[in-house]
Amino acid sequence: MTPGDRMIGVVAIGLLCACAMIYYAISLPWLGIKFAVDERGATVAAQVQGPSRAVPLGTPIAAIGDGVTQMELVAGDLLIEPDGNLPRYADYEAFLARQDALAAIERAPRVTLYGAQGEAWTVTPLPQRPIGNLPADFWVALFVGLVAWLIAGSIWVFRREQRSARYLLLSGASTLVFSPFSAVYGTRELAMASAPFRFFSDMNFLGGSVFIAALVALMLYYPRAIAPAWIGRAVVALFVGWFAAQQVGLFDSMVFARRALVFVGLIATFVLAAVQWRGTRFDPVARAALQWFLLSWLVGCSAFAALIFVPQMFGIDTSKMQAFGFLLFVPVYAGLAFGIIRYRLFDLGEWWARTMTWMLSLVMLVLLDMLFLLVLHLSPGLSIGLALLVCGLVWLPLRGLLWGRFVIRRPIDTRGRFQRLADAAFQDGTEARGEAWARLLESIYDPLEIDLADGDPDQAEAQIAEDGLVLIVPAAGDVPALRLANAQRGRHLFNRADADTASDLAAMFDHLVRNRGAFDAGAATERKRIAQDIHDHVGATLLDALHSPRSERKDSLIRDTLADLRGIINGTGQQDLPIGEALVQIRRETAERLEAKGIRLDWQSPSAAVSLDAARLHTVRSIVRETVSNAIKHAECSVLRIAITLDSGELSLVIEDDGKGFDPHGPASGAGLVNIRDRATVAGGDLSWLAPEDGFVSRLHVQLPVPAGT
Repeated sequence: MTPGDRMIGVVAIGLLCACAMIYYAISLPWLGIKFAVDERGATVAAQVQGPSRAVPLGTPIAAIGDGVTQMELVAGDLLIEPDGNLPRYADYEAFLARQDALAAIERAPRVTLYGAQGEAWTVTPLPQRPIGNLPADFWVALFVGLVAWLIAGSIWVFRREQRSARYLLLSGASTLVFSPFSAVYGTRELAMASAPFRFFSDMNFLGGSVFIAALVALMLYYPRAIAPAWIGRAVVALFVGWFAAQQVGLFDSMVFARRALVFVGLIATFVLAAVQWRGTRFDPVARAALQWFLLSWLVGCSAFAALIFVPQMFGIDTSKMQAFGFLLFVPVYAGLAFGIIRYRLFDLGEWWARTMTWMLSLVMLVLLDMLFLLVLHLSPGLSIGLALLVCGLVWLPLRGLLWGRFVIRRPIDTRGRFQRLADAAFQDGTEARGEAWARLLESIYDPLEIDLADGDPDQAEAQIAEDGLVLIVPAAGDVPALRLANAQRGRHLFNRADADTASDLAAMFDHLVRNRGAFDAGAATERKRIAQDIHDHVGATLLDALHSPRSERKDSLIRDTLADLRGIINGTGQQDLPIGEALVQIRRETAERLEAKGIRLDWQSPSAAVSLDAARLHTVRSIVRETVSNAIKHAECSVLRIAITLDSGELSLVIEDDGKGFDPHGPASGAGLVNIRDRATVAGGDLSWLAPEDGFVSRLHVQLPVPAGT
């Protein structure tokens, strides 16, 4: 069978059982009257409709008869749940005998209801109870049984190999028995024949017993196996044998027979939970799965026991609450199911502890209230007030102390963490940064393993994997993604808070590394600028001073060199100048340099009133200086022609000599040409060289900025 086939079978069984319960519930005769017991212990007509609509609402009904037999009604006839309310089996047999006699009267063609004052009303029962007349209690109990069975069955379908899933299925089957079966006799109109009443009641007890047995057995293997396989089967056999023993009359006390072993089983689940808790202290996944059980069990079964079973031990009838109390079993199955399928184990964390402390607060409040009511015999108002006072003065401060001691995390050293993050990001080299980044993560999460992670390199957020055992930290900067396994030396699971923290740290680390890259790039650019300016400007001026025959000229050139050095060091440039004025300065400097070497200058430049910004002026001056220096040192030329033109907002610079020339792309080209090319690129210009047979030509085209307002 496929999982789909098994799931269909599970659903079919649940629906078949539900339909069978509905069918039997509506097959009983219907008088159209709901009986209740008033504060004086008298049986009254609490609700009338259908065949009994002529009966005055609230009228005490003293007896019921069929024309042949007449029976007085007593409060015990309306008992909803005999388990826990009838002290001995002899009382149970007497109760069933009266139920049998009353059911026979209800099946008669005519039924007479006798009032306390001698009134009589004859009604004709309908052969079937309308389905709409079934009370909410019935549907709630049916819903609980069906949902529990479907949850347990769906988990079993996909986890059949797990023993815990099989015991969960057994508990779901038992809930499908005890909850709907109790709804049939618990929501009867007045009476039910003794044979079916006994059957449904016994099945309710058997289902409840097997339910507890299944949970005890489940705790032997969930989340870890702590006993051989036969122990679980023996536990179930013990509870079934106990049921058989009370069936054959080995017990006189019905309360003891139907409650004692159930309470022992409840206690056993807590004992086994404690054993499992201790055994999973080094297995965070199993510990988290156990938390699902403890949370659901405390919320569900403990509340049911406190509200239903415990009051019965003190003689308080809680049977009217039983059907709605069954709703508390739904979270039990949900929690067990989530734990078995390992659903979001890493999300339990702090809210689990918060829920547990609030549940303990509620349990303490209920226990104190019952203590004041039943032991000290205080009034209900005074008892609940004292219980609230004790919880407020004792438990809540104690809860806060325990919360701060065991739950709240220590404050995060944000300053120290950021300092270590910055130190890691500013390490020199990818390997050093990676090691520092890994050490930072190790100091925060204390994992047993840190390795390189496989997966999407573009992943931006930290991811939790393997039920919280693994945290994948995304790549940051030039450091690849990392895989952290077993947080806090294997004692905890990674949770959402851990993933969010890792994502934030990775984003900050990436930002710092990128800023470090931008800083390094800026420093390299500045070093390159200084080297270029020293080569082009300081070198050219010193070269002129070296070859100048006049001492005054040398002094002037050295002063200019010092001024250039200050400008280079400070990173300052000249102000924007009209192009004519700027070119005059460049022409004079160039003419002096060439004159000292006996080279004639042929200069052509425009006289337009256009401003040249400092950056482009610096570029033009640098290119002219470096080109002139190359001509002086290498060209062996007699004439140097410089032509500067303006056309459509573009400045063109052509420098041509009549020297011996050389290949600008050959191995002889040096740093000077590289500097010229870089300067032109930075200025947004286009630089090219031509090497004819005689001479060398440099061409520069630079787009000038558009003046403001044009």
